[in-house]
Amino acid sequence: MTSAAIEWDSPLSDMIDAIGTAAFPERFAHCLREICGAELAFIFRLVEARPVEFISIGCDGTNRVEHVRNTYLGGKWWQFDDEINALSAGNGETWQMLKTDFKLSASPRLRQTFYDELNIRDRVLICGRFEGDPLVLSLTRPEQSGPFETRQVDSLVERSTTILSIAAKHCDIAMRARRLPSLLTDLSEIERRIASAGESLTSREAEVCARYLYGVSTHGIAADLGIGTETVVTYRKRLYERLSICSHRELLLWYLNLYSQMQ
Repeated sequence: MTSAAIEWDSPLSDMIDAIGTAAFPERFAHCLREICGAELAFIFRLVEARPVEFISIGCDGTNRVEHVRNTYLGGKWWQFDDEINALSAGNGETWQMLKTDFKLSASPRLRQTFYDELNIRDRVLICGRFEGDPLVLSLTRPEQSGPFETRQVDSLVERSTTILSIAAKHCDIAMRARRLPSLLTDLSEIERRIASAGESLTSREAEVCARYLYGVSTHGIAADLGIGTETVVTYRKRLYERLSICSHRELLLWYLNLYSQMQ
């Protein structure tokens, strides 16, 4: 789908605007409801055939999605899920879509003990790649809604690459946000990362740099290192020059970029 087409695709535009915000699940759910009538949506990575980093979204406005998620994960049902196992195998494909009407194709055991019990009739899996692992969007419909119609699947196929890219971007931002507090609350870890940066900072400049990132004031750094405040300011000026930056904000951005490169 071209950028011009996305501009006129209101549901997708709403999703894009909400990437990385608390409004994303609601916008994502509304979009999927409009496109294909999905009831529940799950976004997850497959790591060694195991689903991780779940984002569970109820498109029907209920809390049922959490019950389904907890049952699936708690019972380790992915081990018996042929489609999930097929996606984990990869087969060298960068993009796949699998549709399963569980009333017609699921094994009796799975149908009776899982899908029937949880009132799941049909599922569409859309899979791409995210940081080397399969990223999967799973969409389901209940028995009373019937299976996904051909026109709804076609609509998903048309938008699938864009939807998966939006999901991947949101997951990336969300995971970075969850990791961010720990990046700035461990002084020894900050010092370790700075020392591994390959920048030509002196040991004292690195110490001052780490403490500014840790949130220590100029006077606090002076007291901690046993030097004068003017000396601290001099070290800060030197490290800014070495890093070609001009402000504390730029120092923070440099450090976050450094962290990203080390992952």
